[in-house]
Amino acid sequence: QQVELARQARHAALKRGIPVLISNHDVPFTRDLYQHAEVSALKVKRSISQNGKNRTAVSELLALYNPSSN
Repeated sequence: QQVELARQARHAALKRGIPVLISNHDVPFTRDLYQHAEVSALKVKRSISQNGKNRTAVSELLALYNPSSN
């Protein structure tokens, strides 16, 4: 499903001429998946851990498919 999401996002940006922004975990898989996008990373804090002391900042990936830069 992630592969299809990346494909559809790129297709929509190019066909419709609109920017498409996707947010996902910053891991090697997503870096590879969004290699055709403009990629940025930032640290975010997740509220998933049961113990609040274990909640740490993790890297989030922003992938922008910008039709004006393709």
